[in-house]
Amino acid sequence: MIVTHRTDVTLGFEARFQHEVLFNKYLAFLHTVLPPTTEFTEKAWKW
Repeated sequence: MIVTHRTDVTLGFEARFQHEVLFNKYLAFLHTVLPPTTEFTEKAWKW
């Protein structure tokens, strides 16, 4: 789950991919475009 706070608005979403490589690329992209206050919560997932 990824949560970011923009003023008084909280935006949260989760993402699941069938392939770990694609998910890691997506996560790396999000780290570059979301604000530094974004909270990233990662859980182990059996691929």
